[in-house]
Amino acid sequence: MKINSQLNSILFTLESGDSPVSLNSELYKSNYLNSNIIIDLSDVVFNGFLNLLKAFSEKHNHKSFVIVSENIDYDKDDLNIIPTIQEAFDYIEMEEIERDLNSL
Repeated sequence: MKINSQLNSILFTLESGDSPVSLNSELYKSNYLNSNIIIDLSDVVFNGFLNLLKAFSEKHNHKSFVIVSENIDYDKDDLNIIPTIQEAFDYIEMEEIERDLNSL
């Protein structure tokens, strides 16, 4: 798993050997709970991570939480699933603008 801070977000890039357990322990670190999160699942099987991602998205409600994968039904379980990393950054930018406007 690679973890990078880019723009206003934390990007988790999962690799084929990564497990839901390793992602879970990384996601719940306190320094990530108040950040926009992008999880790139392009190189892993999504279904193994589904329950973990649904649970985390419910707890991560003050910032954006986006999953990147081209191989998933985009309406799956009310998760924000985006096909590319660039679109994920654009999605987060739009959500931040919306949150800023709603706070006025």
